[in-house]
Amino acid sequence: MRTLPPHLDYRDPYVPVFVRTDHSDDAAWQDVIEKLNALPTGWDSDFWNPADMPKFLLQTLEWEGASPDDVLSVLAEEAALSVVFIADRVTMTDQERPLLAVTTAAPWAEYYPETTEYGREFRIVPRESHGLHLNLELATMDFPDWSKSAAHTPDGVFRRF
Repeated sequence: MRTLPPHLDYRDPYVPVFVRTDHSDDAAWQDVIEKLNALPTGWDSDFWNPADMPKFLLQTLEWEGASPDDVLSVLAEEAALSVVFIADRVTMTDQERPLLAVTTAAPWAEYYPETTEYGREFRIVPRESHGLHLNLELATMDFPDWSKSAAHTPDGVFRRF
């Protein structure tokens, strides 16, 4: 049974959550983490220290093979979470290491149709995941602003605006 660590309750809402669901390549996972430490496009290195990019990693074997629905069912109680990032087989095999960004909006929510206009999930390069998470938490942009941009790329991966 998949569970959340107790310290997730104390996670700062501005810290994104990353779930590793593929454990086939530890070197690829380390590459993902290195790419997560890169500053998003347009972020000022005088203000942000790449080595300190915040992240909450759920990387235990209990998450192996979890689908987006599996992840969302466990994270449903985490109210201060607008998006979750999943490192799956595609992440581990593609050299860009695109994560799966999944909205946590509930299907019965009034705003769900607008939120998922371009899909409930899309791929995003790790360096840009912090920008997505922070913009959603600050409500300066919405999920479809990002998913629409990804939908308009040939491979469906968000790289930058």
